[in-house]
Amino acid sequence: MIKNSIKLLSYKRNCHSLFQRKPFKKLTNDDVSYFKNIIGTNYVKEDDIDSFNEDWMKWYKGESKCVLFPESLEEISEIVKYCYKENIAIVPQSGNTGLVGGSIPVFDEIILSLKRLRKNFSFDPSSGVVECDAGYILEEINEKLMDYGHMMPIDLGAKGSCLIGGNVATCAGGIRLIKYGNIHANILGLDVVIADKKGSILKMGSSLRKDNTDLHLAHLFIGSEGHLGIIGNVKMLAVPYPKGISTSLLSIKTFEDCKKILQLAKTQLSENLSSFEFLDHDILQCVSQFSKVPIPFNEIPQFALIIECSSSNEEICLKKMEDFLSMCYEKNLVNDGIVTNGFNEARGIWNIREGAPLSVGKEGYVYKYDMSLPIEHFYLLNNEIKNLLKNKKEKLGILRICSYGHLGDGNTHFNIISKQPTDDIYKSVHPYIYDWVVNHNGSISAEHGIGQLKRNYMSIVTKDDMVLMAKYVREEALAGRRIGENPFLEYIGLPKKDWHDYKAMEEDLKRVGNGEQGKAFVIPNQTPEIKKIQDDLYRVNGYNAYVSDMIPLNRSVNDIRNPKCKDIQYISKLPTVSVIFPFYNEHKSAILRSIYSILNRSPSNTIVQIILVNDASTKNELNEPFREDLKKRGLSNIVEMIINRKREGLIRARQIGAYHAIGEILVFLDAHSEANYNWLPPLIEPIIINYKTVVCPLVDIINCDTFEYRSQDEGGRGSFDWNFNYKRLPLSKDDLKNPTKPFYSPVMAGGYFAISAKWFWELGGYDDGLYIWGGEQYELSFKVWQCHGNMVDAPCSRIGHIYRCKYVPFPNPGIGDFVSKNYKRVAVVWMDEYAKYLYNRRPAIKNIDPGNLDKQLEIRKRHKCKSFDWFMKNVAYDQNSFYPAEEPEDSANGTISNRDSELCLDATNLETNDQLRVRECGKGIQIFELYYANAIRINSGQHCLDASSSKDGTPVVLFTCHGLGGNQRFEYNIETQQIIHKLTGNCLEASYDGVDSGVVFVSICKKGKMAQQWEFSYVNKKLVEERKKLPDRNNGR
Repeated sequence: MIKNSIKLLSYKRNCHSLFQRKPFKKLTNDDVSYFKNIIGTNYVKEDDIDSFNEDWMKWYKGESKCVLFPESLEEISEIVKYCYKENIAIVPQSGNTGLVGGSIPVFDEIILSLKRLRKNFSFDPSSGVVECDAGYILEEINEKLMDYGHMMPIDLGAKGSCLIGGNVATCAGGIRLIKYGNIHANILGLDVVIADKKGSILKMGSSLRKDNTDLHLAHLFIGSEGHLGIIGNVKMLAVPYPKGISTSLLSIKTFEDCKKILQLAKTQLSENLSSFEFLDHDILQCVSQFSKVPIPFNEIPQFALIIECSSSNEEICLKKMEDFLSMCYEKNLVNDGIVTNGFNEARGIWNIREGAPLSVGKEGYVYKYDMSLPIEHFYLLNNEIKNLLKNKKEKLGILRICSYGHLGDGNTHFNIISKQPTDDIYKSVHPYIYDWVVNHNGSISAEHGIGQLKRNYMSIVTKDDMVLMAKYVREEALAGRRIGENPFLEYIGLPKKDWHDYKAMEEDLKRVGNGEQGKAFVIPNQTPEIKKIQDDLYRVNGYNAYVSDMIPLNRSVNDIRNPKCKDIQYISKLPTVSVIFPFYNEHKSAILRSIYSILNRSPSNTIVQIILVNDASTKNELNEPFREDLKKRGLSNIVEMIINRKREGLIRARQIGAYHAIGEILVFLDAHSEANYNWLPPLIEPIIINYKTVVCPLVDIINCDTFEYRSQDEGGRGSFDWNFNYKRLPLSKDDLKNPTKPFYSPVMAGGYFAISAKWFWELGGYDDGLYIWGGEQYELSFKVWQCHGNMVDAPCSRIGHIYRCKYVPFPNPGIGDFVSKNYKRVAVVWMDEYAKYLYNRRPAIKNIDPGNLDKQLEIRKRHKCKSFDWFMKNVAYDQNSFYPAEEPEDSANGTISNRDSELCLDATNLETNDQLRVRECGKGIQIFELYYANAIRINSGQHCLDASSSKDGTPVVLFTCHGLGGNQRFEYNIETQQIIHKLTGNCLEASYDGVDSGVVFVSICKKGKMAQQWEFSYVNKKLVEERKKLPDRNNGR
């Protein structure tokens, strides 16, 4: 069972997302026997249960092996308690009359039917309050109330089958909502069993009309569709049965006239207006043809309205209706009409309306849409879709497009009827309709609920703060936890264990073949054709996808961890984990290798989801064909793919993945990565100890050309310079003493980290105002630290990452400087007075409008977050030593000319890892700085000279400046004019082809050798000598 919610919702039909079965226990004979002991053998049904596994529209079909029929809340409580303990999934089912698949098993959950829950029924005529168990049929309740001259305030087409518990759980509306309101307006109390370890029974509210002694929590369960608990008993208002009822059926020429009649009805019929129903020409034709219900006009009208007036006085009611209709005729709003008196006379009119949902199903396959819209847009959508499909109807097999619904409250039921179901219709209209509704200030669910049908579209309508509150209610409040309480208390204090899978590791060591053991794979005998294919794949991926296809998807890797990592034990029980991979046009084999590495090297039953967020990839193979491939590979039980309908960008794709996650811990990775051995336990344990800890793995390098897996280094503390480029700070002395211990890090490197779902949402997730990519790592890092959390890197958790090279595969989205806007949002919300240093380096940011920041500022206020000055002095305490906010003067700068060739050091058209050269002075990128870090960088740029070896002749290349010395530390000897590579003691030297260029390298220093002599345009002799005395690295506190 889902420990924090009763029901997992997913799609199986006409959807972009296919949710998979999570690792819940399969039902056993022992489980069935236990249930029989609780509720009796006759009430545990294992045979002939197809009708419970399938919805009445035949859209969804589950595979439940067992249906339970409890008789009381106490029996439900025992079932829930047992399922919680045994990790068995439940789907509560009422009358099974829903239209969105909300009560149908996604897979093989046990079905808990409410049909036998009908022991208690009472009605108090003096207060008008009915109290009954959830298993009573709505029409049955009405029949009981008729003896007292009352009726239920809701009236549905399914009233002869639907149960009151399901009505409440879906917040059913119906035809009389305009007068009596929805269920929220009439509910007084609920008894509910929630999905906690005790199967707790909550008795909320009372039979009193006024009772302010609680928080009215019952209203949280209205429309919750089983997410929060199982509704077992209902207390709500009944309404007096009207003695006078007058119903009219009107023929109307235009929708504008329909709107005018509605306005007139509200003013003239006012409190007596009890129904205002709408049907268009197409649905009237359908009802006439397929349900054989007569339409009492000479011609089927363009539009028809059913208007009901009800009152305690029959004469007054009829008089009001007549006066109202007279006004409609006088204003030329009505083409024709009939009027009836009483329920029985109106039966023929209501047969037309109630025949609408039945008739569309008789004509063909129906795509149903239940939505609310402002009245002005109520019928506009119908016209929009007809125009959209007018040239495709025949090709798509569309038979009819029609609308009916509750115009009085803005609830439209829009239908597309086709010869048979087809993905082409779905792809043409489904996303368009929901986007259109949201863009016109409507709701994608009016009264049918969300269920399986609309689950994947919640991200377009649900705001982050709503998600945060909903998750808190479901996962914290109802579980009895307080805000700020560690959700992992049950794990703390458990014994430790060795999580290594030694058998799998031994088998990996035996493997040989392309790329095995993480070795480089170089394609032999490359023909021009193969080179062309490789280059084409490079251009669209930024790495050698041809090689990716040549090496195994589940290849072995080399264990490059510190050997001491093998000796470390971790807590013996781990929380559940959801891994989130966003991608756009990623190469398929790279994605699959990422998936297999996670599954093969993670403890069993810990990974409950791998969520692929396909950010509207244009490669067809990555859409539905990829979903089918995952299924064929047997991965569909754990890997689920969400396909965004439009490109959202990296940040929002991660957020969308988080919306769908059910794991207690979220792990964010890229879809071109490979997990190393035992990567997960060290990533999780710090979060168990303190749920406000964010943990990052050490990121290794997968060579973009050969796919060699190698270590980047043994870690450094993440930081930034004041251009907002990611940088690193040295480890502290204490950290260096224990190379396996997690160490504090001010800033995460990017998208590789683990965080508890509780902490992620308490922080509001990612700032939803950040667009595409850029700034998200700083926003989340600052937020974590300043809001009383912390961040560590775990040296024993290693993940390999392909760093793209050669080509930039994804074009700029062409929407302006979104990165600077992202940076401005981060600066304004989190950096306080330090934002000025960012503005000084990037002046354009200062005047950019960051957009609305209210939500982010509220998060900072709510958590009483610390200042950025605190962050700089206590977390990034040595930042200024390496990346000062105000840069000191350069030791030397300008052109650097070689005395032998009289050519200048040149970086024109060079990229990372390209060798420096000398060229004719004044002809290219030739301004360099020997800056405060004793490194030589391109003028105000991010690339520095770098020499990676002491070998004589080692090329000097461009590499991202890191400010930590090492390979990048150079000193200038003013007397000899030599530029000395401090780490090796070699000197910078230039070769010369005798014409106009040469290359630059380091070689053994030789005094007087002119090829090793260099002149800067400007030299500050004092600074040059002073900075030679600075240590190469600062090892911190």
